[in-house]
Amino acid sequence: MMASGTTGTKLICVAVCLGLWCTTRQVASSLSGTSAIVVNENGYDNVAVAIKPGVTPNNELIEKIKVMFSEASVLLYRATHHRLFFRSVTIFVPKTWPHHSSYHSQSKLVYANSDVVIESSSGRSASPPYTRQHRGCGKEGSNVNFMDSFLLDPNLRNNYASLGHILLHEWGHYRWGLFDEIPTDVNDHFFFSSLTKQFEGSRCSANITGKPMKLDDDGISQRECYGNSSVGFEVDCRFVPTESQHKATSSVMYGLGKYDTVTDFCDSDPTNVSTLHNHEASNQHNRLCDRQSNWDVMKKHTDLKDGSNPPREFRDESELLPIFNIVQQNDSKLVLLLETSRKMLGEPLERMMSAVTAFILQEAPIGASIALMRYHNVADRLIDGFTKIQSDEDRQTLVSVLPTNPYGHTSVGDALYKATVMLEDYSVDTTGDRILIINANAGNQFPDIDYTKSRVLSANVIVDAVVITQNAEPELFTITELTGGTVYYDTPDSGSVGSMVEAMKRSLDRYDVIDDEKRFQVLGASLRVPPEGSEEKLVYIDSTIGRDTQFAVSWVLDSSVVAPVVTLIDPSGSSLTDSYPGHSNNTELGLSSYHVQGHALEGPWKVVIGNSDASRSVEIHLSVTSATRNPDVPPITVTSAMNELSNNFQATNESLTIYAEVKQGYRAVVNADVTALVSIPELLDPVEVRLLDNGAGADITKHDGIYSGCFTNYTVDGLYGVGLKVENDGAAELTDFAASLSPPRTVGSNSNSAQSDGTFQRLRARAVGNPAPIFKRLVSAGAIRMTGVPPTGTDELPPGKITDLRVVGTSYEDKTVELEWTATGDDFDSGKAKLYELTRGANVDAFLAGTGTIPILQSDIKYGNLIDPKPSGSTETFTVLVPIDAGVSSFAFSVAAQDDVGLKSPPSNVVFVTVREYIPTAPFPTTPAQDASSPMTTEPTVTISIPYTTVKPILTRTEVIVIGVISSAGILTAIIISAVSITKYLLNSKVVPSRPVSKASTDSTREFLGKKDWEGGSMKMVDLELQGMESEI
Repeated sequence: MMASGTTGTKLICVAVCLGLWCTTRQVASSLSGTSAIVVNENGYDNVAVAIKPGVTPNNELIEKIKVMFSEASVLLYRATHHRLFFRSVTIFVPKTWPHHSSYHSQSKLVYANSDVVIESSSGRSASPPYTRQHRGCGKEGSNVNFMDSFLLDPNLRNNYASLGHILLHEWGHYRWGLFDEIPTDVNDHFFFSSLTKQFEGSRCSANITGKPMKLDDDGISQRECYGNSSVGFEVDCRFVPTESQHKATSSVMYGLGKYDTVTDFCDSDPTNVSTLHNHEASNQHNRLCDRQSNWDVMKKHTDLKDGSNPPREFRDESELLPIFNIVQQNDSKLVLLLETSRKMLGEPLERMMSAVTAFILQEAPIGASIALMRYHNVADRLIDGFTKIQSDEDRQTLVSVLPTNPYGHTSVGDALYKATVMLEDYSVDTTGDRILIINANAGNQFPDIDYTKSRVLSANVIVDAVVITQNAEPELFTITELTGGTVYYDTPDSGSVGSMVEAMKRSLDRYDVIDDEKRFQVLGASLRVPPEGSEEKLVYIDSTIGRDTQFAVSWVLDSSVVAPVVTLIDPSGSSLTDSYPGHSNNTELGLSSYHVQGHALEGPWKVVIGNSDASRSVEIHLSVTSATRNPDVPPITVTSAMNELSNNFQATNESLTIYAEVKQGYRAVVNADVTALVSIPELLDPVEVRLLDNGAGADITKHDGIYSGCFTNYTVDGLYGVGLKVENDGAAELTDFAASLSPPRTVGSNSNSAQSDGTFQRLRARAVGNPAPIFKRLVSAGAIRMTGVPPTGTDELPPGKITDLRVVGTSYEDKTVELEWTATGDDFDSGKAKLYELTRGANVDAFLAGTGTIPILQSDIKYGNLIDPKPSGSTETFTVLVPIDAGVSSFAFSVAAQDDVGLKSPPSNVVFVTVREYIPTAPFPTTPAQDASSPMTTEPTVTISIPYTTVKPILTRTEVIVIGVISSAGILTAIIISAVSITKYLLNSKVVPSRPVSKASTDSTREFLGKKDWEGGSMKMVDLELQGMESEI
């Protein structure tokens, strides 16, 4: 078995690989982390699995993970034509678990950057596995998520595929950026195929067998649909795959059904029908991947690109089984690198010292191990070894050695090298240890970063950076990206959301402790208080936080600065002043703070900062942190990412794409108001960019809690800091994103009974309507360094691609198709485009081949204006006139936008629509007895070919009695009642035209069908039915 043969400009939303480092470390897997996966001799190494700290200790869980990866490795090898398998997997167990002799304490991987995450199902039902994908087709996802109970309880997996099959499916999402190949909307379950000339169920491959089924009002039972493959099926009819699949071998991305034979990814090779991609089907993969097959997308990934990792044969399947390493890591350490070159003299040094002091005294958590170093011409240690913070004395010890006298030049390379050496001197394993470097000036002394980079990378440490001027070292963006770190831009500009304190706090964030043991950033902002004036800031303490709450105000240390007066007003209106027990004020260190006693009141708190100095303003930084109010109620959290940390505009012509994920525990927060605040060089006030979770433009999936947006307002080369303002004023809702992925259902091969597996429909991100708590957050998202920015007034960015073109209605009578999409902008998602180019073709192939399409003119449009696009983010609606034939007419559409200088967006997704003369409907009312008499007589296989059966009318018991009485009264009366019954038959067995329809359209269709289609057989059936009833009575 093992030796057998094998069978223009765009928006980029993924981090890049730089230099030769891609051969040893793969960049980009999570919103805030970096995957370390590499491929060695066809095998994936460094695959990391993290068991979250809330999961109950259970060695059986570890064994299930091993079984899952072992089975998936064999399946992966087969599905990739003998090119890839899992070679080594590291499983991180929480520090809260009892230690076991088989656990190791060292690893070259980082817990926080795991590829697969195992979450606790405590307090909620087990959701199916899922992968968060926010970067688009062909781009790696965030991580694969499993629930512990899903792995442990076989009853929860009775109707799913095996664990190995499930992991293979999710790996397609995570590693290669594939999407599901099942319908995501009930109206997408069937389409009229230009190849078979009949209605087909949306599936991939076409060998998947199933039945047209209608879900009853109870949402549980189902029946076969009325209609057939020639005329189509009734409204809301769904293609439901059968339990067993005997012919199909693809596609793995079709779903999680219990199909042992479905082990291949679909391909575009026409010689292999069993794996041939169904490019006509309506599904998320075809929409987002321009109807490419799985393999067409996979072959563009570095795993398989240009013949990488050619087929390799093994003697036995046992050689495909991965090696497992179970790791329980020690606490990580932090080295703070402080620039003290002579260029730091004055405000930069004072601002840095103020922030570092505030962090050490107020924010550094108990148990943190911190070392302090300074750098100028060379780097040196401010204190021997690491200080583990366990008391106020430890904090004072660190503050007492902070440098005050800047001198010399700047050697950033020497600083990073010696910080790495210090970590190695005090750690057996430096993996996951952090270096945070605060920098204001580019290095001008040997060694530079390039010279010392290899030493830093080999230590597997994570480098974060805070840059505090526009003159900062540009190579810091490279080293942070390579190590999985983040760059923050701290500026004293009023309104900015950069924070050295927040950056230092994040560097010590522990991913292996439960939320109840953490303090979360609620707000971080810089303010300028005018002379003899005051500034106020509202901070909302919501219902999920409020314990261990701290308001801290720091200011630049300068003997001429008069210390500001800070007053805190709680939601009840009570003022907290200097006499409050939790207040501390240290003018020598430039720090004033309020530690709220007990639980902080829920609601808006007001921070009032007064400046009594009549001669000068004072720059302050406000930081608010708080812990969970109730250990059983998770807090609202905000995490962020950007597509790049450094970007040369002339080389890439890309926008800055900003992502923010808003969650409460495992639940996504949807309909929140999310705004990015971008600090622009030479401008005092930040520019606002709204981030959306609407499944359009930069956003991939609607209502998954990940908000996306593009910033295009570049003005000059330099550093652009990004903050996030996230608010809920009552409109936001909570959705269990994982549970919403799959209301699973199949149908038996010889029955209509509903079965549960993972295939029926993975309706992504369906909001459940639970209200989210009122909250506000203001946090830093990092920074990007832009170069090659074009001169002001030039337009080099095209409109963004429209990704959500959809059909919302058809009318046979009016000969129209109604289209909708989300408006794009002049520059990607910003502004307003100048015009649209709408195109029509006979089918999808016309667009794929680039021939046979025609432009739609304004005269072809009944509603909508091609030369008057709406602002970006608005819903566009166009009603297009189409040439209708008798019976069934099919069309494909695509749209592109153009800006005022002629730059065009890429063509949108292609939609396929069929306009029908009439649509079958079930008789009304439906009874269980009638459902048992199925109108469908043949199970579809490769195509759906099911004869249409005319449905008998329903007569009530009263009608039967009346008929009996009348029959005894005379033939004339019977004839009259027969006419009444026939009229009722026609009304109950109506066939309606395509939606949307008018009353006139419905009436005319009824009249048409009554005169033509229903003559003969239908009338005879009514007569026979009445005769039978009369004879019985």
